[in-house]
Amino acid sequence: MTQGANFFDLSALNADNLEQRTVDQLADGFRDLKALKHPETADRYRAEAGYFFAFMRRFGADPAACTQPHVLRYLDYLASPTHPEHPGDCWDECRHLPYAPSSRQHRLDVLRSFYEYAIANGLPMPANPCTGLSVPVPAVDAVDHLTEWEVHDLWDGAREHSHREGALVALLLGCGMRKEEARLVRIENLGKNAFGPTLKFWRVKRRFWQTINLPAPSAAAIHRQAGDLTAGPLLTSPRWTVTEAGIREKAHLTDAGIDDILKRLAKRTNVRPTDIYSHLGRKTSITMARTIPGLAMETTMTFYGHATLKDHQKYDAFARDTFKDPIYNPAQGREFWRLAT
Repeated sequence: MTQGANFFDLSALNADNLEQRTVDQLADGFRDLKALKHPETADRYRAEAGYFFAFMRRFGADPAACTQPHVLRYLDYLASPTHPEHPGDCWDECRHLPYAPSSRQHRLDVLRSFYEYAIANGLPMPANPCTGLSVPVPAVDAVDHLTEWEVHDLWDGAREHSHREGALVALLLGCGMRKEEARLVRIENLGKNAFGPTLKFWRVKRRFWQTINLPAPSAAAIHRQAGDLTAGPLLTSPRWTVTEAGIREKAHLTDAGIDDILKRLAKRTNVRPTDIYSHLGRKTSITMARTIPGLAMETTMTFYGHATLKDHQKYDAFARDTFKDPIYNPAQGREFWRLAT
């Protein structure tokens, strides 16, 4: 709280003094304004503006006198690979170049909102330098190169908030994301909205939520890839899978079916189903291989649990003691146990 003689110095509240605020002070005010409605994103918006300020000052420009060519140069910079010949010391953002088109569009949207706020609060600029600018972002058709089964893998992964190594990386690369960034993405299934089935991607390293409409796979294509053209329609939410020889067949597993599998697993391993729950976390995805003529029988139980290192270590030890031959991949945030049959 202002105290003493400064409390009665109302000249500090005049518009003339407000116009003297630096662009960094305006950015702080922009963050505070955003924090009123979206506190979880306010600091990120301030950081996005700070990256642009650092870029401008680094290469000899004043962010308070920004023009449209400056913004265009910044967007081109974000789309370019890392430049080792940059003068001076690179700040942290340089190590993550280039950025995906959707990421560059997000940066542009943040700058547009900031300069709109700054001009309204005394920044002496004739116009918003971001007006009329946009970044071409690949359409959702970029997922067309995925097979129906890769789409299924994506949906199954989205249900569990898990990392996907193959199909998800292919999808995100098709959307313009770098491979090393795509491996660190978390996905969430938003269900069906006005635009159709939607996945939501969370990009780590100070990235942002991005949504994409992903078409659900058709039953006809599933039967074609399973080599069964005469079969009737499959049930929804397929969970049975056989991967040998590129053949996959899926059918629905109900909660009762999952309970039955756990009971048979408990009988085989002498571990009570309740103990499996307590050790492995959520019973949200259990995948069992199914016998196909000409293919070897293989049973795979997939449990999705928590993603902390402590939980991983606990689950891994439990699997090693119980199933003897665990397949464990901490980078993907889930555990696999392959049971001999």
